[in-house]
Amino acid sequence: MEYLHPDFKNGDESRMKTDVLFLSLRWPVGTRRFLVAEVPYSYYRYEADYGFFSYAETQRALGNPYAGLEIGSKNKTIFGELGMRRKILAGYLCGSSSGQEHEGRGQQCAGNSTGL
Repeated sequence: MEYLHPDFKNGDESRMKTDVLFLSLRWPVGTRRFLVAEVPYSYYRYEADYGFFSYAETQRALGNPYAGLEIGSKNKTIFGELGMRRKILAGYLCGSSSGQEHEGRGQQCAGNSTGL
């Protein structure tokens, strides 16, 4: 598992928080071969409060999976990996926003053609 968590702040006025999680698998299928797989997930939140105006937005996306084969040398000092990331998932995206101009908008979920 790999987890990234950048958090950007602009003083007291705005903040952008993101999380990216990569769930990975490495399964032995021989003495020097492994099946490898990965599924990415991302989360994004933006908040702004300028006193007279406030806004918040949240989005989540499940990315396209990766599958491949890793082959290593006998002494395990060198290895190579060959695989592909296919657009199997539609990059399922869920988001919500709130703010003075977005009141009552609520949560929206839709398929996203981009994915991760």
